[in-house]
Amino acid sequence: MKININILRLLSIIFTILSISLLGYSCISNTSHNKDNLQVTTLVSVEDSLKLQTNAFQKLVFKYSVKLKVIDSIELIIFNLVEDTTDIKEEITSLKTQLLSKKRKINSLKQNTICDTILIPPDSCVAIVKIKADTINNLIADTIIFDGNINLLKDSLKTIINKLIHEKKQRNSSEKEPSKELKELQNYALGLKGEVDVLFRGVRFNLFIADLDSNDISLHLMDPLTKKNYFSINALLQSQILKDKETLMITNAGMYMPNFQPEGLYIENYKLITPIDTASPNIVANFYLMPNGVFLIDSLGFPSILETKSYVKKFGLSNSAQIKYATQSGPLLVINDSIHPKFIRGSQNLKIRSGVGIINDKKIIFIITLDEVNFYDFATFFNKVFLCKDALFLDGAISKMYLPTINPNEKGGKFGALISTTKK
Repeated sequence: MKININILRLLSIIFTILSISLLGYSCISNTSHNKDNLQVTTLVSVEDSLKLQTNAFQKLVFKYSVKLKVIDSIELIIFNLVEDTTDIKEEITSLKTQLLSKKRKINSLKQNTICDTILIPPDSCVAIVKIKADTINNLIADTIIFDGNINLLKDSLKTIINKLIHEKKQRNSSEKEPSKELKELQNYALGLKGEVDVLFRGVRFNLFIADLDSNDISLHLMDPLTKKNYFSINALLQSQILKDKETLMITNAGMYMPNFQPEGLYIENYKLITPIDTASPNIVANFYLMPNGVFLIDSLGFPSILETKSYVKKFGLSNSAQIKYATQSGPLLVINDSIHPKFIRGSQNLKIRSGVGIINDKKIIFIITLDEVNFYDFATFFNKVFLCKDALFLDGAISKMYLPTINPNEKGGKFGALISTTKK
């Protein structure tokens, strides 16, 4: 049977086209599948990486927390010794008062010449003299016992004071010289970026470490389109200003007045919205727990936290030309590498707290606690773990922080200004 050559060629071409098409479909399908796998793998890798980072950090934080418990036990000993010292001093004072009273009675009895009067018969006078002599002897015996007790208490006081000095030296040495555990923790902490979830002394902390080489930090009060406050985290997330940006963190930017305007200084994009508050009224309020301060980013992009008085001295009351963003709050948590002097170790003033600290010229840390914590421990975390020489309290129980991986559903709140961190 003869087959036309042209038909064979046509069939060959059709077969070739079909083969190429099938091969192409297979390649496209595999590529698409690989892309999906890559996306899943990338997502898992980010989450796994975050878990590994958090787990490693948590172990180091736990070791340091154990060390802090030792310092706490020393602090408890010091507290008890101080109490003992106070009690003994009060007892010595009381005994000295009683001793002085007895000595005055002795002198009074010795000077009493009642028997010289002619009104008292001689026999009665002899009896009175004997009673007086016995009373004086008893008082003298009491004074000897009181003197002995006072000397014993003084010796005890001396021993306690020496022990107190020793314990204070031990505590100061433990705090001044970073332990091996703390140094290891600090070295690891300085390499962290982005979101971190960690337990410190039984309190859960959410952190965001912003790197200014790859992150932008901005303050937001009003939507430029509606001219109304954002109020909530979600409103800012959905706004035009963040629409085309990858948002890494949003939190409230300090305290605000009943009308939701910022309390104290607020500058946004070089515009002064509210002036700095230099008052220091004698009222119980975190904002006025002096010294308070200002968190700012200057025109060159460098972050700072300054005490209010230092800010006014450097920039004046109303100058905003050198400041891109600024928010005032209080109290300062860490001041020139020292924890606020009014914070008390072991204080039972426990609240949810949020704050910001300067790690260096390129790194800023934002922290919120999900459990209640005192100011001392909150400031300690900034200062000792992340080596923040300056840190500022932002707000308390109402505070919230949106973190896309750790806390993606935290989008509520009704605030004054907000702080965002976005990817450059």
